[in-house]
Amino acid sequence: MGLGGKGFRPGGGQSGSAAPLRILSVLMSPFVIGVGSRMAVQIIAFAQIMIAARFIDIAGFGTYTLGWACCVIFVSLVYTGFYQALLRSPEFETERHTGFWSMAAIGGGGTAIMAAVGVALLGSDVTLAAVFLSLAPLALLRALVAWNELHLIRDRRVRIVSIYGLMSEVAALVVTWVCLTEGQGLFALVYGRYTALAVEFGFALVASRSLPAFRFAGDAFGRLRLTAFPLWGTSAMGMSANYGADLILGAFMNTTEVGAFRGGARISQTAADLVFQPMTTIAWSRMSQYEKTGRHGELGSVWLDNMGFGALLLWPILVAFGVLAQDLVVFLFDETWLPAAPVIVILCLSRGVGFLAVLLEPSMVCQDKGKTQMWVRAASLVAFLGALATFGHTGAPQAAWAHTLMSVVAAVLSIAVIFPSLQISARAGVRALLPATLLSLICFGGLALTTSSRAALGPTAGLLLAIAGLVVVWVVTVAWCLKRGIVRLPRP
Repeated sequence: MGLGGKGFRPGGGQSGSAAPLRILSVLMSPFVIGVGSRMAVQIIAFAQIMIAARFIDIAGFGTYTLGWACCVIFVSLVYTGFYQALLRSPEFETERHTGFWSMAAIGGGGTAIMAAVGVALLGSDVTLAAVFLSLAPLALLRALVAWNELHLIRDRRVRIVSIYGLMSEVAALVVTWVCLTEGQGLFALVYGRYTALAVEFGFALVASRSLPAFRFAGDAFGRLRLTAFPLWGTSAMGMSANYGADLILGAFMNTTEVGAFRGGARISQTAADLVFQPMTTIAWSRMSQYEKTGRHGELGSVWLDNMGFGALLLWPILVAFGVLAQDLVVFLFDETWLPAAPVIVILCLSRGVGFLAVLLEPSMVCQDKGKTQMWVRAASLVAFLGALATFGHTGAPQAAWAHTLMSVVAAVLSIAVIFPSLQISARAGVRALLPATLLSLICFGGLALTTSSRAALGPTAGLLLAIAGLVVVWVVTVAWCLKRGIVRLPRP
């Protein structure tokens, strides 16, 4: 670049030193650290299953999954309602202790229910009973972590929350691996969860320096519950969608079916979340900025940019995972986990269709149409639960098809409300998603044409060669589309 270029600054070349500082500032921003940490946590969770599969059979993993699913539901209730009410409370100092005991009561209720289930199972399945009993205290203990965490978030110390969340999962992975090698079986996963809790509690307590007092005010509870109670409906729908199949399969089938469903779900979910999470965060940031400045007419362009680029990243990956499902299972786990292969195929389809509904919440909420997104999610959940009740409880693949029905309903209804609301034409929507569709078809065709060649190379070599070829095609295509302006990189 010549002296007259934009990079030249007379008197010391300040732009040369300022550029790295700007880059470092962006990389250290709460947004980047938060998104990066969430993506890393998803990868760690997937690695944990890969490691566990070397030591635990699919039925044992299903036993742990069943107990953990119930635990996650109760923990999510601790982090929902009073948590958000305290975050937005204008009288935080007078309400925070009441809020803690309200959160603790919810966690304690979850602990009591899980303990009761564990005791009831002692006569029929001792291992499952032990899993429920060992995980039961987590719901109550999480209340103190959540309470300290919201202090940090109120103080805008979001970075430290993201960082210690990631560190806790790294520590949990290490402890889980060590315990597995020491022959602890599926309870190694339980020890990992307590390790994550201990790390988060230690960091949150030291950083916030807050302890709850024995104080409860009825008037404070009355104010907090106005925010808390409605949010539990949203949380209940989310938990039902995420873990309803696990619970139904556990109730009507066996832990092998639960393990097959959750193992298959983790593979497709990891691929989807690596795109869903950052894209949703970016869309919320951009759309909320436009809402605040009154630029409602530009919300449609945000949807088109995010969906076009996101689909170009995600759909080819899901196509590849679906076609290569059996080889992936053998490579990542072993032959005993092959019942998870058809689940991967079906759930890859489900995640791909469900992607069309991923920006429903920011699209509606940023137009003060929060009730609309609630109705869409409720309708899709009803379809899911109805499908589980009629045929989804008969096996893991059937439960996966029920999940796909939920995704179809959510996608159709989302498009039906988003397009007219954001003034997006059907032609513009098709044009935005066309590059992703074409690349997905190319990937599918390439894998179909090389089936015999991959089989001749063997499952491992054939799989790795296929992945290498797909990565090259994917990277080149995405780069070309960005350079030509066919798709645009989403901006926060």
